[in-house]
Amino acid sequence: MQSENREEYLEAIYGLLEDGKEATPTQIARKLGINPSSVSEMLKKLNTEGCVIWKPYGNVELTKKGFKKASGMKRKHRLLERFLYDVLKIEIEKVHGQACRMEHALSDDAAEALSKLMSHPDKCPDDNKRIPQATEPESLKTLTDLKQGETASIVFLEGGDEFKSRIRSVGVVEGKIAKVVAREPFGGPLVIKVGATQITLGRGMASKVRVVAR
Repeated sequence: MQSENREEYLEAIYGLLEDGKEATPTQIARKLGINPSSVSEMLKKLNTEGCVIWKPYGNVELTKKGFKKASGMKRKHRLLERFLYDVLKIEIEKVHGQACRMEHALSDDAAEALSKLMSHPDKCPDDNKRIPQATEPESLKTLTDLKQGETASIVFLEGGDEFKSRIRSVGVVEGKIAKVVAREPFGGPLVIKVGATQITLGRGMASKVRVVAR
């Protein structure tokens, strides 16, 4: 049960970032339908285990380890939704709850077999969200992969504390939605828009910003 509880928290954080929202204890509590006072204790545990970075009153950041676990659980959940809806013909209103009850028991190998059985679907049926790939976060797109005019949710920042502090200071923050306004030719910088702010990023920095295309 403790393991399942941790997985639910990581999924909630992933879901908030994917939706372009800040992962705060209040938002996490709202998403899980629990009392905000109980969130802090779990975040402390996840911080100690190296799955998140969090300080009281701050936003929650997923580490690479935490992101891999969270995206893996989302993958299982959304594959199960596809299976329940497409193969077992369960009503769409029931697939989410059923998948929630099944996902914790599904092994990585079983998830791969399920994906193969269904010809590797890329979207879940109830809200049409992307099914994460098995090798995330390596397979996530970066800002440099996006075409001009495309938008994406910023979900993960690679690099050390100095890099993260620097890029966040210009507005590139997990949970924000970025739009590529322009791509300068010959390996030049990207011009992106985050909220109302337009930012110019070198390709090196942009390649460390992992995103989920919208």
